[in-house]
Amino acid sequence: MLLPGNPHGPTPRLILIALAEDCSPAAVFKAGNTEEARRMVHREYEFLRSAPAGIFHLPAVRDLIEEKDWTAFSMEFVHGNSPGWPASDREIESVLTSWIDTTATVRLADTRPWKELAQNLGSGIPGWFPEFGETRIHPCLFHGDFAPWNVRIDATGRWSVIDWERGERQGVPGWDWLHFDIQSALLLKRPNPTTLIDLLRQTVFSPSFQNYLRVSRLPGREELLVLSYLLYCEKVFRPHGLIEAIRELRHLIETTNPFPSRHVEAGTV
Repeated sequence: MLLPGNPHGPTPRLILIALAEDCSPAAVFKAGNTEEARRMVHREYEFLRSAPAGIFHLPAVRDLIEEKDWTAFSMEFVHGNSPGWPASDREIESVLTSWIDTTATVRLADTRPWKELAQNLGSGIPGWFPEFGETRIHPCLFHGDFAPWNVRIDATGRWSVIDWERGERQGVPGWDWLHFDIQSALLLKRPNPTTLIDLLRQTVFSPSFQNYLRVSRLPGREELLVLSYLLYCEKVFRPHGLIEAIRELRHLIETTNPFPSRHVEAGTV
């Protein structure tokens, strides 16, 4: 079975699903034939291959194939269904908390996604950005497009996460969770910005999200976490057809301050 990659993406790739003798899916091959697509294929392979032992919810990678005109790698086929949206806060908390490295402490500004954002901001850096970047956190595995369509739940209820082409070993805690809700809401419901802020408040002040913030050393920084994610989404991730909605949401948050705990100290847990 041959599937095209995202046609709106800058680096479209092909996905081949190999079948077993009983015609059930057995393996997945990802392939690219342009310079950038080959780089992304190689990047995802290396990320999955070098993931720390004991990390849960990642597919098992197999072989890398390098040919003159194309690059591909194979991995296990992940069975299951998408969790849909909204999904269980407890399940999301369980997955994302398992990716936090509590043995390491770094500045937000030291993580690769933050550096990418800083480079793309140029001279348009908000006043809060440098200080927030000095916050010391426990870094986390970062997916970069953590969304219902990239999650599979098997018959036992176990979550697996696929499509790690944007994966990073040290990322910003909370951005994947915010991505899960914001991207889902904009693509599936298309709420107005005020309604989306209400949804975000429900997420970030939920017991599960607050537990996650405490583990990652980011308690009380809900607004700056949301604003930094929205900037990353707008300037780096750049979802097709959603950039204006992301920008409008960010401007509304900046002018209305809907997250009253903005000034609570972080990095103290």
